[in-house]
Amino acid sequence: MKKTAAILLAAFVLAFAAYAHLDDYPGIFIENEKFNAVIVVGNQAPSTDAISQSNLISFFSDYTNKPLLGAAKLSSEINSMDQNIISIGSPCDNPVSLEIMGNPKACNKGILQGKAVIKLVEYGDYFHMVIAGYDAAATRKAVEDLIDYKSIDFSEYEETEAEQEIDETEVADEIASDITAKIEESKKLEEAKKAEESAKASVEEKPLENAAAEIKTEEKQEKSIIKSIIDWLKSLFS
Repeated sequence: MKKTAAILLAAFVLAFAAYAHLDDYPGIFIENEKFNAVIVVGNQAPSTDAISQSNLISFFSDYTNKPLLGAAKLSSEINSMDQNIISIGSPCDNPVSLEIMGNPKACNKGILQGKAVIKLVEYGDYFHMVIAGYDAAATRKAVEDLIDYKSIDFSEYEETEAEQEIDETEVADEIASDITAKIEESKKLEEAKKAEESAKASVEEKPLENAAAEIKTEEKQEKSIIKSIIDWLKSLFS
């Protein structure tokens, strides 16, 4: 219970902080009426992330009424985090997103299936934003919502760490149940195999028993014939 409460409290604090800062978007990336950030996608990211990057650059260009030169970056081009960054794409596809999200062991931690998160964190004097979907389609929708920022409900894009933990527990239970079922199935197959081998051995033993009985019968018959001949010969010389 204490662990659950702590997780929920941590999730609430992170979500509230992100929401408070996101309320200032897109102005936080504008300085002296110019766009002051880089927009990053992973080197091996889905093509839709690159499309989203292009669309977001067009949005900020229109917003500032100035062209954005050199704002589009690949993750491999980011040598320092000491700058304003908007990182597009799942942490599973974009190392910059992964670093901003705190390098979780599960790269999609906090992102539910079919959903996306928009997380904004302060990094010294800079702001880092991650727009990450569970899949490429969810990422693209989140970027489109950011472009239409006046009607976006940021609460839809908060991290769901508590829910994710429940999901992971359910998945673990399903895996354990599946393993148990496979073990039971394996036991049944083994028992069936042993029963089949036992039946086969029994069938093979019966012909041997029958053959032995036939040999004994033949031996008795031979002895009886020999005895009859000996008795006949004895009668001739009596």
